[in-house]
Amino acid sequence: MATLSLIFSVLGAWMVFLLLGFTKLSFFSKPGCDYTDQYCKFLIQAQSIPVGEIFGAFLFCFLAEIFGRKYIVLTLFIPIIVYSALIEFSYDSKNFIFASYARAISYGGALTILPVYLGEISEKQSRGKIISSVFALHIIGKYLQAVTKSIFTVAGISMVHYGSIVLSILTGIVFAVFTRDTPSFFIQRKQPQQAKESLRDIRNANVDIDNELEQLMGKRVSTENIEGTVMLCLESNGCLKAFIIMMSLLGFKILTGDYTLLLFIASPFNTTQHLSYVYILIGVTLCGSSILCSVLVDKIGRLNCLLISFVIMFVDQLVLIILVAVGTPINEFLVIILIIVFFFAYYIGIGPIPLVLVGELFPMKFKMILSATVTSFFFGLEFLAWICLYFKLEMNIMLIGSITFCLIATFTVKLFYFETKGKSLNEIQLRLNKK
Repeated sequence: MATLSLIFSVLGAWMVFLLLGFTKLSFFSKPGCDYTDQYCKFLIQAQSIPVGEIFGAFLFCFLAEIFGRKYIVLTLFIPIIVYSALIEFSYDSKNFIFASYARAISYGGALTILPVYLGEISEKQSRGKIISSVFALHIIGKYLQAVTKSIFTVAGISMVHYGSIVLSILTGIVFAVFTRDTPSFFIQRKQPQQAKESLRDIRNANVDIDNELEQLMGKRVSTENIEGTVMLCLESNGCLKAFIIMMSLLGFKILTGDYTLLLFIASPFNTTQHLSYVYILIGVTLCGSSILCSVLVDKIGRLNCLLISFVIMFVDQLVLIILVAVGTPINEFLVIILIIVFFFAYYIGIGPIPLVLVGELFPMKFKMILSATVTSFFFGLEFLAWICLYFKLEMNIMLIGSITFCLIATFTVKLFYFETKGKSLNEIQLRLNKK
């Protein structure tokens, strides 16, 4: 049974991602505001959000190395409160841009430090489930926001903002009182006694604390006496392998086609008479598949989840290409089924699994800076994909590109990645350092 400290640590991470999903783009639905012109929307999307995400990733990364994971996780709630308050009480489009920037900072920081934080406090048997669950909470938050706005109309968006402020404050208080920093942070600070006390707080009584502490301290590969270049120093810590794995995986996450398929099926969506029911079905699919991933990731493994995801997306988009090539009118319900299958495949594997690996692969000495680097790379690719969507690039070309990368990703994962399920962080580092 999990300890109270571990439970509240996980709940705090869950609440951050739930609130980030709950408040996503909520200002677009607030009546009486002067932000509805297309230029302002483009400015918010194209400038403030990606810049804020990248800035937040590196800001919270450096702060977490200096002040510890716990206190920086607490500060993630501050931009959420600022965002909700500005959107609720202001009617100036400039404040909306600043508010979206504040939320983007929190989101960038959350994707950078929370997978690392959860990876450092979780046991190896449940680490994948705990980290991937925050992705599921983010999706559930988006769905709850849509449901709240549709049921309560004008009052619903105010409920989103007031609820976010209250939940952020309450969760922050509980998190501050009942949790403590991670053992890995104390080991980095050369405070083994505090690391042992931290382990005792987050582990059951039947766990061998001394043995786990020795393993944690053993994976701390010293680079002080290594002669040579910075590259040699990174190689000695398995950084390059971990970095290449994460960069390629995040590249595949963008290139395998969530934006491409959304663009391709936009017209059937807009013409169907059952639009509201379709959105409900998609929302249920997203929430269900992301929850299912958190259940499966520690049972069948990270690689199998990725392979299932890529193979289903490949087959799904191949069917679409064949239907387009035939040239006959496509039944809108068939398109909707293909959409549902695609989203299911995406959110059962390539959606949440990179978060899990961010919390597992990087060595202690470079964990935060590498996490910030790869997440910033992802934000940059996501921005470019959004630009493609905004300017409506040729749909068939994007679809063919997506299916090609699905095939490449399948073989890459099968041939070059390795399984981390059931391995301690120390065992993962030994595998990365293996010649």
